[in-house]
Amino acid sequence: MPALAGAPGAPGASGAPGMPLQPESPDAAPPQVVRPASAVSPYVLYEGTILPAVLTSELTSDLPGIVTATLRSPVFDSPSGHHLLLPAGTKALGRYDTSLASGDSRLLVSWHRLILPDGRFFEIPLSNAVDVHGSTGLVDRTDRHLARAFTSTLLLSILSAGAQLAQPGSTYSNTYRPPTAGEIAAGAVGQQVTNLSTNLLQKDLDVKPTLTIRPGTVFGIVLQADIAFAAPYAEARP
Repeated sequence: MPALAGAPGAPGASGAPGMPLQPESPDAAPPQVVRPASAVSPYVLYEGTILPAVLTSELTSDLPGIVTATLRSPVFDSPSGHHLLLPAGTKALGRYDTSLASGDSRLLVSWHRLILPDGRFFEIPLSNAVDVHGSTGLVDRTDRHLARAFTSTLLLSILSAGAQLAQPGSTYSNTYRPPTAGEIAAGAVGQQVTNLSTNLLQKDLDVKPTLTIRPGTVFGIVLQADIAFAAPYAEARP
């Protein structure tokens, strides 16, 4: 029965770091990541091929983590489109970036491993996720914490007004009199409390948005290198 095969020294091949924990046999050999000039097999997925996938785990940008997805339809070779190389149900593993700016609404996700339905797996060069229109990154729900920002802005305004009123000589009068020691002390304490509160509230205004990508989101994985197979996909023998 035909099966996937790779060449010695290929990523994930026998003896290489991250190799599948399976017996030493041609059936267990993974596909090979190659350069275009060295592709000797007709069963190739070219760089730029988009693997159709659907998200199976939720992503939240507050903390980094691992994300999983499943290919929602089979993938055939790039030259002819007749040979099945990755069946539907193939799993993908990736990681997502949480380095966001205040105006960001897309989450960058990179994929590094494919797991075939028969249990074999292999590494691929980091490949970005794209939406259904081909734009890099995934977008779904965005929480910009506007209520929190408006509350902080209101409190900052109140503190600023309080700081002005706490200063000695802030009362309106036609006659000048020097501030007392108690007024000077109260003004200094009020100013320090205002500064501390302002710094704390300013952090609320600088908070990053929270992006959430829900399971079931449809997207694509763009391959960043050619991947050559020795033969079309076939179920491994029991």
